[in-house]
Amino acid sequence: MRTRQLFQVLTVLCVLAVLLYLPAGLAFAEEHEEVSAAERRERAELRERREIREREERRERREHREHGEGRDHDEEWEIEEEEECWEEEPFGEEPWEEDILEHLEDVEEAAVDAFTDDVEVFLQEEIPEALEWLQKLEKAAESALGEAEAELELFEFMLDAAMGARELAQMKQHDKDIFPIVKKEHQLELRTMMLAEKFHKTENEEERDKIREQLARTLDEAFDVSQRMREYEAQTIEKELQEVRRLLEKRLERRDIIIERRLHEMLHGTDPFAW
Repeated sequence: MRTRQLFQVLTVLCVLAVLLYLPAGLAFAEEHEEVSAAERRERAELRERREIREREERRERREHREHGEGRDHDEEWEIEEEEECWEEEPFGEEPWEEDILEHLEDVEEAAVDAFTDDVEVFLQEEIPEALEWLQKLEKAAESALGEAEAELELFEFMLDAAMGARELAQMKQHDKDIFPIVKKEHQLELRTMMLAEKFHKTENEEERDKIREQLARTLDEAFDVSQRMREYEAQTIEKELQEVRRLLEKRLERRDIIIERRLHEMLHGTDPFAW
């Protein structure tokens, strides 16, 4: 008898304990889930800011290389980038390495899928400078002994080259007037990048002067091509604007007919026997 009563008392106590601690446990689980979601959002925002900053810095480096500026800027950017990473990342965590490796895997997969044999053949025929620059990036990635930044630069260029090759191939078929200009623009951009890098690696002053002259001539030619491209775009916009104005004038001439047709549609509906 006493054993049964003791068992009943223990059962009641267990039920009371569950009722008391269940809300607290649920609240803790919800709070933990909210914290995890907040951490994921924070990591996603941090990754997005870092990707935007990296794209801007790569664009600025490319512009400075095209204008023949020195190594000091690249070194300053690397120091600033490292300092910003330390400021943004919380102590005890290394999300930057995980994010860049994850981003590297995505870019590598996309680049390998996009850079097909037909893309390589097209670049070899039309823009061999792209393959030359790609080989340079491959050697740099190999010498970097698996550093993610060098591999990321390689696969990003491979992806951009593949997408650009496909756009140029379509342009060559459907817009033959603008294709030579765009092709020349890409070629000159790659040549300026190669000459700028060659200038930085050369220590002989006489050779550096020759490279500087070549780079200046190439930039002069690139400016003329860029100007032709903008003139073509301006002419295209002018033609489109003329067509819009012609349609507006024609619509104004048919004003009464358009109003009468719209009136008939609103009052009587569409003609069931219309063709």
